[in-house]
Amino acid sequence: MLRLSILLVTFFSFSISAKATTNKEPNNDFLSLEIEKLELEQELFSRVEFPEIVSVDSIEFYEVEEEVVLPLQIEKYLPNNFVVNKGIYDLDWNTIDLVEVEEDIDLGLNPKDYLPKNFNPYKGLVCSKSELVTASF
Repeated sequence: MLRLSILLVTFFSFSISAKATTNKEPNNDFLSLEIEKLELEQELFSRVEFPEIVSVDSIEFYEVEEEVVLPLQIEKYLPNNFVVNKGIYDLDWNTIDLVEVEEDIDLGLNPKDYLPKNFNPYKGLVCSKSELVTASF
């Protein structure tokens, strides 16, 4: 009887250790995590249907105003007796001459080299008036 009980205890202990050390397939863990992830994404990002229509005007918006304090002392960098708005209205735009500089752009190519001989862009142009329109290149 003692031998039988020892045999049963050893068999029972081997079966417990065998269950504890069984290798789970690594794919099962990965698949279960992926399935859980997909379920969470579906729950979070699925289309939510509201039972009643909510007006935009009924939504309350709160703006939190936070004061930003920078450790910068601009007084050190400005001249003495500096006034920010001094001379802001003294500017007379009529006294300022705006000059437009015309720039000649040379692309380095002559378009006549790429057109057929005797090319006339106005050929076939029907003009309702009897005036002659010419262009010089």
